[in-house]
Amino acid sequence: MADEKIKILAVDSDEFLVQVYKAKLERAGFAAEFALDDKAAMQWLAEFKPDVVLLELMMVGGSDGFDFLVQLREQPDAPAVIALTNLAEHEDISRAMDLGAVAYMIKTQVAFEQVVEKIREITK
Repeated sequence: MADEKIKILAVDSDEFLVQVYKAKLERAGFAAEFALDDKAAMQWLAEFKPDVVLLELMMVGGSDGFDFLVQLREQPDAPAVIALTNLAEHEDISRAMDLGAVAYMIKTQVAFEQVVEKIREITK
């Protein structure tokens, strides 16, 4: 990955927030895209082929981050997933990790720089 940028897909139903994520990720040197629901995220997986997905587990409009994690397990070259969410219950953390998330970060408890550090750590 030395010659090409690490690709990040941010998935969250909050359009303003994912646009902010995209801008911050690009400033940090990543290639970034965003999806507003699980269906769009699955399309981006095929087209963009991200290395890491930042996933909100609690989305509006019928999308469910947990269901997305289940769908990802069926993908042969699934990217690493960081759950970036406001769900803070132990059961949610355990469920996300059991479904394949490699990290769990609570939005209200981390600075975005910590997210960037975690991405770099995962993609070494």
